[in-house]
Amino acid sequence: MTSYLIDVNLWIAMTWGQHRHHREAMHWSNANKEARFLFCRFTMLGFLRLLTNQMVMGEATLRLNDALGLYDAWMEDPRVQFAVESRNTESFFRQAVAPFAMQPATSGRAQGDEGRKNHRRCQSRRQGGAGHCRLAKA
Repeated sequence: MTSYLIDVNLWIAMTWGQHRHHREAMHWSNANKEARFLFCRFTMLGFLRLLTNQMVMGEATLRLNDALGLYDAWMEDPRVQFAVESRNTESFFRQAVAPFAMQPATSGRAQGDEGRKNHRRCQSRRQGGAGHCRLAKA
């Protein structure tokens, strides 16, 4: 059986009927009826975060309890499973990030000022509509 660790954006597109890629996502889902669809800790948290974020969902923003209900509904689908991490995953992760542990996560000014400008441009283009804000330079 084929298994797919599905990206958060695809989970959202398959779940939210107003998503611009909902039709394509459902077509893909229906074409893979024999496949296993996997959530992991990160995709689950991302799914909940996006569904409860007004910048993403606009008028369709959910309360956490409702977003958890949608997650639970997916988990009832026999094709959907939670990808359990091995016992060593945390230590491997810590080893991988150790060389970067003392570095700042972002480079303040470049990310901060430019990111805020791009975000404002994106907000003014959307004017309250739901959708994703891409931080590409205008």
